[in-house]
Order: sequence, then C-alpha cells, then structure tokens
Amino acid sequence: MKKVFEDVKYHNALKLFLLFMSTILLLFLSTIIINKFVISGIISFLISIILSAVYFYKIYKQLVKNDVFLVFVDRFEFNEKIIYFDTIKSYKIHWLKGAGLKIICKNGKTLRISANSNLYNSDTFVKFCEELDKRLSKLDTIERQKTFFETKYGYYFSLSATTIVVGILIYETFTGFQIKISTLVLMLICLSTIWSGMKYKRKS
Repeated sequence: MKKVFEDVKYHNALKLFLLFMSTILLLFLSTIIINKFVISGIISFLISIILSAVYFYKIYKQLVKNDVFLVFVDRFEFNEKIIYFDTIKSYKIHWLKGAGLKIICKNGKTLRISANSNLYNSDTFVKFCEELDKRLSKLDTIERQKTFFETKYGYYFSLSATTIVVGILIYETFTGFQIKISTLVLMLICLSTIWSGMKYKRKS
C-alpha cells in the first residue's frame, strides 16, 4: 500500500544552523566595515541589517525544499532518492516543534532531514514521519533509537522543569516578587518546546 504526502517542506538542520551563525557573523563584520569605511552611526547598522536579511533570505529559500514523499511497503522516496527498508540499520525521530528524521544505513551513509514549525508549516512532514515510524517500528531488523524525551530521564526532566516554573509563579503570587514579562514568556516558550517533544510512555 502506497501513501502519498504532497507539499512536504523540510531542510537540513545542520545547514540551517550554519546559515543562522553565518548571518550573525555577516551582521557583525559588515557593521564594523561599513562604520569604518563608508558611513558611521545608526545608518551603518541599518545597512548591515538589510544586507544580512537579504543574504539569509536567499540562502534560506535554497535550503528549505518542497517535495512529494512516497511511503511504500518496502521503501520510501523523495527528491529522486529511494531508501529501501532492508538497507536501514537504525533510525531516530525527534518531535520538537515539528520533527527531525535521522536514518543510518547499513553502508554507513546517514540521512538527516527536519521540519521546524517555527519557520514554516511542518504538519505534512510530521505526518510522514509518523507513518514511517509506524512501518519501520514493525521491522525487527531495524533498530529504533529513542530520543532523550522518549526516555524516563526526559520525562522526569520535563516534570522538574515544569515544577520549577510553577513554583516560581506561586512564589511570585504570594510574595509580591515580580518577574519580567520577557523572562516569563521565555520560560513558557521553553516549556512548550520541551513538552512538544515529549513522547515517553509510562508503563502501567
């Protein structure tokens, strides 16, 4: 039985990280150079922001791909790639704000693709990963590697982080201690990210 997933957006997580870092570096260096040799003051910083934004957007559009993913009984296909299940040694899927797929083949090659809901709609990629996980997990010849948040340690870490945040909020309520809104928002975003990746199932 074939399953088709259309309009799937995805990227290489390492390449996207390097793009973020290089954009920050470009912003820093261009500000110094423009400030020293062209024009100083706030104008130099604004020009650097524009240059960095154009650089990021052009590379970003190349990194984020849009393809059709096909899942068959014995393989999956995308972007002219065919991965047969019997060539897979192990795989891992994380679910933080989207999903990330890592496959290690028996010949030593590794496939890494991800989709991030903070950057674009990752729903279709997540559905693809769920379908692939369902099929691969049934094969005894393939090792399914757990992510941190699929283990009991990840579960307890999430509970501890949530307890700390709730404790801080209770302390603020009864003591009058005020937390900055930005700090509170950051804590809630961190908790949201942590629990979005939680897949640990407690044994009854």
